[in-house]
Amino acid sequence: MYRLSRIGWCLLGTILTLAMPVWVQAQVSAEAFAREVERVLAEEKPYACHERLSKGPVHVPRRNIEARKEPNELALPDHGWKIVWKQGGSPVLQGAVRDFQDYLDKSMQVRVAIEGRDSLEGWQDLRQSVGVGTRDQMPGAGAALKGPKDYEIVVTPERVIVCGYDERGAMYGLYNLEARMNLREGPFLPANLTTVRHSLYDVRMVLSWMGWMEWPDQLLSHLAHDGFDGIFASVYANPNGDRTTAETSTDFYARLLYRVRRQNPARVRDLIKRASRFGIKVYTPIIYQYLGTPESEEGLRRLVRDIVKEFPDIQGYILLTEGFWYKKWGGAHGASKEYVQDWAQQWSKAVGIVADECHRVNPAIEVLPWE
Repeated sequence: MYRLSRIGWCLLGTILTLAMPVWVQAQVSAEAFAREVERVLAEEKPYACHERLSKGPVHVPRRNIEARKEPNELALPDHGWKIVWKQGGSPVLQGAVRDFQDYLDKSMQVRVAIEGRDSLEGWQDLRQSVGVGTRDQMPGAGAALKGPKDYEIVVTPERVIVCGYDERGAMYGLYNLEARMNLREGPFLPANLTTVRHSLYDVRMVLSWMGWMEWPDQLLSHLAHDGFDGIFASVYANPNGDRTTAETSTDFYARLLYRVRRQNPARVRDLIKRASRFGIKVYTPIIYQYLGTPESEEGLRRLVRDIVKEFPDIQGYILLTEGFWYKKWGGAHGASKEYVQDWAQQWSKAVGIVADECHRVNPAIEVLPWE
């Protein structure tokens, strides 16, 4: 019985395999598919996406005029509501409040006013308002929040409350409201909603694929909306423009680094300032060939001290072996166990030197060695 069943399954599989090309061909040809794509989709010129991210609006129309409020939902009216926040905070929350106002206007055709207050005490009595702040600003709210970037959203028929553990948490709470309305295709939220979100990561970091140090504000806003809160800029160049390794070392990888352009410290400072408005931290590399000698150690310490002094707002440094290495780059392939162990120990010592100099100035600076 088992043998017959096995033969039957084999025959069935053979029949399906032989029939599959005929079935696929009967559906649609590649040429027909291409014609349909050209008919339905507008032609996109090269770098159109680049242009859109650099200069296009962050928020676009998303409201479906046929979408209707469900019985268990709150609908924000076209006029009459306001956003209430505590004025005088950092640019993060101020920018998030204005972003949410712009989103409601551009994407949902809902016009709301912004009301900055000196205090959010009594937030429980708000009417026809979206109240947003931190747990320190809103007494009694956010009891379940545990750490940075956490937030709580409470929706009732009279108000929407967004409480963040910190200002970045409040910002992400507003972004969550935007995402909910996007999915609903209208200014509708679940009535009597209470939800708490805890951040699942310390930093979510990204590189820019747009070009050397190209971080326009529109791109930074998109990144923040998509949950990225760290950027790495720019690979293979010291933030202060130091090119000692690239211009003095004869090692293989140093010759490659010689072809990388010099970093402009002013652009780094500008990026740090602009990114901070979106709650985004800036991380940079440290480029250095450590030779294990006292002179090389002193040179590394001096480089780190200079960078940390010049850029006190850089949140952390990434030590890639493609730019931060010991003696000879790429010599471990086929090398002896003793060579690899010595390389790893010396490289780790260099990492420790960087951490030591950074933490002398600011213990909160992150040092991320990536091998």
